[in-house]
Amino acid sequence: MDSGMNENRQHATLDSLIDNQLSESTRICYNSKLNQVVEWVKGQSRYELLKDDGSLDLNNFQYSDFMDFAVWKYKHSKCRVDTISGYRSAMRYYFEREGSKTDQSGTKRRDPRHIYSNPMEARSCVFLAIAIYLACHPQLSMDKLFPGAAQKDRFGKQLAKLLSHPDPTCGRSEYGTHSIRKGAATFACSGSTGGPSIVSVCLRCGWSLGNVLERYMHYEGAGDQFLGRVMAGLPINDASFAILPPHFKMPFDSDVSSAINKVFPSLSRVPALHSVLAHPIFYSRVFTDVDMVPMLKARLVTHDSVLPATGIPPHVGLHKELTRATTEMRSIPNEVIRGVDALLETKGVAAGNLTQRLLKETLVEVVAPMVQAHASSAEVSQVPAAPPCIVNYPIFEWNPWQQRLLDNFITPSVDVATAWQLWWCGNAGIQMPPFRLIKAGHIPRSQVKPFSEWRFAMDFLYRVYTAETGIRIPENPTPAHATDTYAIILVKIKLLLQKTPKGRIRRGDQIKIATFASILRKVPQLGLRM
Repeated sequence: MDSGMNENRQHATLDSLIDNQLSESTRICYNSKLNQVVEWVKGQSRYELLKDDGSLDLNNFQYSDFMDFAVWKYKHSKCRVDTISGYRSAMRYYFEREGSKTDQSGTKRRDPRHIYSNPMEARSCVFLAIAIYLACHPQLSMDKLFPGAAQKDRFGKQLAKLLSHPDPTCGRSEYGTHSIRKGAATFACSGSTGGPSIVSVCLRCGWSLGNVLERYMHYEGAGDQFLGRVMAGLPINDASFAILPPHFKMPFDSDVSSAINKVFPSLSRVPALHSVLAHPIFYSRVFTDVDMVPMLKARLVTHDSVLPATGIPPHVGLHKELTRATTEMRSIPNEVIRGVDALLETKGVAAGNLTQRLLKETLVEVVAPMVQAHASSAEVSQVPAAPPCIVNYPIFEWNPWQQRLLDNFITPSVDVATAWQLWWCGNAGIQMPPFRLIKAGHIPRSQVKPFSEWRFAMDFLYRVYTAETGIRIPENPTPAHATDTYAIILVKIKLLLQKTPKGRIRRGDQIKIATFASILRKVPQLGLRM
């Protein structure tokens, strides 16, 4: 008998251990209740909540969906309120069987996770990454941040794609999802004796230390702020640990507001959301408008002028004072030299010598009244308006094969709104003319087919605009005018971008131009009837 038990232990699995916690009758009851939930989902035609095998997809089935089922079950059956708890137990059993480690029931506390920027390390700065993502999707609406329904599967695919690149230091098998959290905790706890406490590390990682943590050590919010700066990669023993993300000294400046409206035409209206060379970021308004970046850069600061810095330990203040004192000490020699020069100048004037400063002051005193008199007698003329900014696009010459030299042209993979901007205004940042002026013979043969899809989609959008407004777009529209015209078009094509043929909700504000052209070709009978 003992040998039989040992053999059963050797062949035990996680699923079998979970199933052995329940009696056979309880397991049958739970499966029956889960089947009722699945039938309810099918009756509501919400197939996005199911997997391909017909079972519930926990990546999409949320707590609110279960509450909708509970209310429906109570209204359309004779079960009591306390019977609904059986469905909750069945869902808990299903989560355990599927191996979900997250708090899907929503019963635990939602601890804050503070995120900080690192302007000194652009490749690891979360703020820069989200800014690039938002700039590449200017028509993003108030919905899910990232496209697709199965966010977990999408993350897994992107992680596998990242690890597919050869790494000379270690192989793909060295990486794992557990290593991410454990490695981050090791990084946060090492390197300094004044690092974050183990409590804040466990809270951020979701590791439980028992009831003591939940009752008494939960409110270490400032510890998470400190830990957030450590995880951002900021140097803990340097004054730059207190650095802030680049922000505007005057956030309500008219130029700043205008730039935000241009870069994020949809998100700018939301108060809460106030291969490298071919990346879509280089075709966004930030890079196509050559005057925007210098104007905004002059208004950026990283010190505490508007925003207060949080999560700063006391010793960082000492580092800041030492840095300030060092800077002032280094400027003392220059101040002494300027003071000595001024003293010599003053002594020379007192001795009756003609110095450079005395000559300059004398000329200013003589000429100033004459200039003032001339200005008062002259008529005030109107200041001529600044000439429009003219972008000099490169002149392409014909090569011996009778083709223009646009060999480096790559059809960018951008959303429909950005494609409309490039079609009419081009990209002044890289001196690329409007795409509507480019012919098939101007570009490499490999880009002819993708570019023809652009032209097909742009012709359709232009017909939509003319049919709606009855007017034609000017020959050389401004970027602002192109944005306004697309806003009119978007109202008409929203229904087209709303659902797939299988009924799945499509992210219309993030759809790529190639996908949009493919949709148009699949429904040629659509025309302008939307």
